Amino acid sequence: MKIYNYYIYRKQVIDQFLIRLIGTAAIVISYLLYAQWLGPEAFGLYSFMINLVAISSLFSRFGVDIIAMRRVSVLYYDSPEKIGDEIGSSILLVFLISVFFAIALSFVLVALKEAGYFSVATKQELIFSGFMVVPLSVAVTVSEIFKALRRSRQTALIRTFLIPVGTLIIFILASENSFRSVAIAWWVASMGAVVYSLFMVRKQVSFRAIAADLHHYGKLLAQGAPMLRLGLGAMVISTADVVILGVVAGTEQVGVYSAVAKIAMLGNLVLVTINSITAPRIASLFHGGDTLKLKKMVERVGRIYLIFAVAQVGVVLAVCGPLLEFLGDSYEAGFFVLMVLLAGQTINLVCGNNVSLLTMIGEERTVARVMVSSAFFYLPVAVVLSLQFGALGAAIATASTMAIWNFRLNSVARNKIGFSAASL
Repeated sequence: MKIYNYYIYRKQVIDQFLIRLIGTAAIVISYLLYAQWLGPEAFGLYSFMINLVAISSLFSRFGVDIIAMRRVSVLYYDSPEKIGDEIGSSILLVFLISVFFAIALSFVLVALKEAGYFSVATKQELIFSGFMVVPLSVAVTVSEIFKALRRSRQTALIRTFLIPVGTLIIFILASENSFRSVAIAWWVASMGAVVYSLFMVRKQVSFRAIAADLHHYGKLLAQGAPMLRLGLGAMVISTADVVILGVVAGTEQVGVYSAVAKIAMLGNLVLVTINSITAPRIASLFHGGDTLKLKKMVERVGRIYLIFAVAQVGVVLAVCGPLLEFLGDSYEAGFFVLMVLLAGQTINLVCGNNVSLLTMIGEERTVARVMVSSAFFYLPVAVVLSLQFGALGAAIATASTMAIWNFRLNSVARNKIGFSAASL
């Protein structure tokens, strides 16, 4: 059976890239509109809730979404009759955990409200927002499973298009510029994404999974724990920079850093898009014992990353001057910040997605150790450099940590399987 078809692969990548590009543009535009329509306080609360729900969702999924994707990828060819039980049990487990975290988050939000926080929202609105953990967790889990079912376009549609675009459209139709309106729009769009994703996967889900024994759920949680640690390590590195910079250097430095960071990190769009196609193929090829095909596929993907790395450098260098001039004099200092972050992102692309490669071959515990240790390295370095150099210091800490974990994972991959995802 032919597992890898380059032309199908190329079409899927192009389709996903376009969907994710439109979704990314929608997110950026919608945030600008929300900031203008809601005002700083309500928009700040909305942004805070998005991040808080995202963190809670990470705990709710407990790595089960990634484990389900990997296991379904293996069963897709070997034992397709078992796929239904695997999908059903994974969705059910994530749903139950997410309900627990939604209740806990709602209690925390109400307590903060009673302590004097969140003046622009009522207790009911905060509880309502806290329960966003449930649809988000289920939607992300199903979107990961779509990768294993060779339907990665559905993954891109759910995660980067339906929710942000749906939220914006519903909010506009509501014609009320308040936190309540945007929270309801967010909820309706997320529930729509869940309904759509479950409808699309309905033929693969087995309801026998409801009667699955506790041992099976225990195995899912045990296998998912390293993925949770991996996700936490990555989240610290990707979100702590702004938090630390705001605490030690002030909001002006955060503004300069955040404005240029979005430009430098656009290459992540390429990593996420291609990874959603290659991840299930890596699992299938490796567990099927076809290491030669796996190596050839990884090398081909590495060359694609290298092309995009060179293209990103060229594009950013061409537009950074006019863009910073457009943003105004306050952002002139962002040029050096942008160059440092661009260097880190270029290393990230050239090294390839060793996280996905190692995770899909069963080395998630090793990846988790690398990511967590990188996070412990990053935090004190970011604090010291941000105190000394402001936004530039935060950029140096982020880029250096990114380089360190990529070099370490590259070395691990070569030791484990004889090759890595690096293009050079």
